[in-house]
Amino acid sequence: MTFLFYLCNQCVETHGQVAGTMLMPDEIFFEKLKQEQLDKYGRYLTQEELARVVDADDTPLAKLLKSA
Repeated sequence: MTFLFYLCNQCVETHGQVAGTMLMPDEIFFEKLKQEQLDKYGRYLTQEELARVVDADDTPLAKLLKSA
């Protein structure tokens, strides 16, 4: 993947899904993000910790954060 964009739920409801793209509702994405933090660290990470995860590793959490 070389390009990513975000549409809020309201915009998707108004304009519809963009053809040929993946659509994941906000609620599902954020639930996956929370669950991955709890599974790996046993708690929710701070913003600073999340930034370090994105910069430092290639874990499932980092991949999920980079896909947002």
